Amino acid sequence: MNKKFLAVLLTLGLLFSSFPVSAVANPAASDIEGHWAKSSIEALHSQGIMSGNGSGSFRPDDAISEAELKTLLDRAFQFRGSIESEKAKVSREAAAVLFGEAAGLSSGESNTSDSTFCDSAQISASNKAMVFAVIEKAYMVGSGNCFLPDAFITRAETATVISTILTDKRYEAEVARLLEETPKYDLTYTSSLKGGFTDTIESYASAEGLTIEDFKVLCAKAALDLSPSQLTKMNAIREKQLKPTPDTLMQKVITTYELNKYLAGEYKTPKGFISVAADVKQYKNVADCYYGLRLDYEGSYFKSDEESYAVIRFKAKNIEKSIVPRSPVNGGTYEDPYPFGGAGYTTGTKGRWGSPEWVMPEFTVLYDGAQLFEFYQDGREELRGIYSESEGRFLAI
Repeated sequence: MNKKFLAVLLTLGLLFSSFPVSAVANPAASDIEGHWAKSSIEALHSQGIMSGNGSGSFRPDDAISEAELKTLLDRAFQFRGSIESEKAKVSREAAAVLFGEAAGLSSGESNTSDSTFCDSAQISASNKAMVFAVIEKAYMVGSGNCFLPDAFITRAETATVISTILTDKRYEAEVARLLEETPKYDLTYTSSLKGGFTDTIESYASAEGLTIEDFKVLCAKAALDLSPSQLTKMNAIREKQLKPTPDTLMQKVITTYELNKYLAGEYKTPKGFISVAADVKQYKNVADCYYGLRLDYEGSYFKSDEESYAVIRFKAKNIEKSIVPRSPVNGGTYEDPYPFGGAGYTTGTKGRWGSPEWVMPEFTVLYDGAQLFEFYQDGREELRGIYSESEGRFLAI
């Protein structure tokens, strides 16, 4: 177990051990119903960090005082600061600095520039780096294209920021655990997988009286265009290919738009057309995937000249429900137009092999450690997210 993981766990352990249990029982307040910050307010109230005024009111849109803010930061992060005035209201600039310090941010952790907001010049030079670091982490945002550094921060805004930081810290601990416990499913890893399509196709084709070139020609055709004897041979070869089990590493290529949806938690797990990772290890870059998987299908959002795609590599508890997609002429129900082949393979083109394909008719139930990579035209890969069963989503890295 690495030191970073232990440090984050220790911090979270100390953090939650300080919350009074009695605060969990009661609802936060009556005046937050329908409020945009309701979920954050309720989350902090349930943890004993933040409460109302004792008479059923939370006052979400009231400005928070310096004393209140520093008390909340103490409860949430054991961050203690001296209080200059019990009742003084706190500007968004001053609050951003306190949030950044409580979260342990460095003032150099930002690519935000003065041009980001219309009022960046109003942020004092001594605070600007930390304010920008807080913005970079999306702990605070502006209104329109302005940050409003001199406006007083409200109790609702404060609840949202603290809740976001706590969630971020929890995610950091979970990501550290997952990275330590799961191998990295990158191209080096998938290239080492044995028994895949390119490892076996020569012998499987030969057993049906086909050369590799014969197979490539047939693979590129739709099942409708194959003779009965050719289709029988292709099906016999397909039956010998790897069959997914819960221990099988699978993968699905997605767009970067979908990647961002997964990282935002809007998409949870994949379904639809997927591949056994060992069967597609020959695809090393965007072009390989585009032409090998035939992502040029009708209505596709993939473009051959796209700078990058993304891929989910995963193991799934319910993967044995996946099926080989076959066209009606081949005993199946899939009637997609060409380049869908219907013989159980993609119809690779532009010098790329086709490959065995599967369809998952329902959303996959993923194991811990499924991984999201972004990959590029030149073959580079970047690990962007990892799946947590306990959180029920991919967490950004």
